[in-house]
Amino acid sequence: MHEERNGTGRGTLRALIIAARLLPVALESAARLLPVALESAARLLPVALESAARLLPVALASAARLLPVAAATSAAALLFAAPASAATRGFTITSFDGIRVDAPVTVVLTTGPGASARAEGDQGALDRLKVDVSGRLLIVSMERPRAGEKSSGAATLRLSTPMVDRIILTGGGSVAVNRMKGLQGQVSLGGNGDISISDVQLDRIDILLAGSGRTTLAGRTGIANVHVTGPGAIAAEPLRARQASIRNEGPGTIALTADVTAKVVTSGSGNISVAGKAACTVDNRGTGRVTCGGENY
Repeated sequence: MHEERNGTGRGTLRALIIAARLLPVALESAARLLPVALESAARLLPVALESAARLLPVALASAARLLPVAAATSAAALLFAAPASAATRGFTITSFDGIRVDAPVTVVLTTGPGASARAEGDQGALDRLKVDVSGRLLIVSMERPRAGEKSSGAATLRLSTPMVDRIILTGGGSVAVNRMKGLQGQVSLGGNGDISISDVQLDRIDILLAGSGRTTLAGRTGIANVHVTGPGAIAAEPLRARQASIRNEGPGTIALTADVTAKVVTSGSGNISVAGKAACTVDNRGTGRVTCGGENY
């Protein structure tokens, strides 16, 4: 037992002696490495600060650019979410190929299989909205508000029918049609609203403008007959006609395209522009300018 204790004591003594020898070496190594570490930190700190200084304006600029986008996205989300709370109303109708709008509503007409009518918007406007079919003509009107009743808000009427060849707008609303196709079509605007037809495919189209609204047309037709008496505008340069016959008796403006012949008679103050390479016959008795086939009259 005594020998075992002596052996253990001798082992501990040897460990202490070794530790005593290694301690100066460790301290010397630490002393050598500490300045190096401090020097490296001193060199890297300005680099880190310089990088942060360069990146900070970039981050701020990115945030400034993204903030309006985020705000616009939020606004758009609110805008498109609004119709979810709008009232709706359906109407039972039969097929029609003509439409007359006498009410200040937005009408969107899509040609396709079947006839349908559905409105959305302010509940008061929907309650007063009337949609009737007489013969082949669909009539859109609105009952007058009762005494003391507040004026109602906006309403949009979405229609579908196999084809349409007659559009009449007398009020302050608007009519948008995706296609007018067939032998003959008629477009008549007597109010201050707007009519737009995205794709005209007709042998002949008759366009009458007696109001202050705007008619926008695109597509192709064999013959275009245009008669303007009001202060509105016919924006139909994207409509290409083989033959065009134009009569202007008012301050309204007319623009379309003719490829073969164009006959223009004007006694009004509105300007007329016929694009294309048509052979032109012009009788300008008014004060407006006429441009046809690249020539001024």
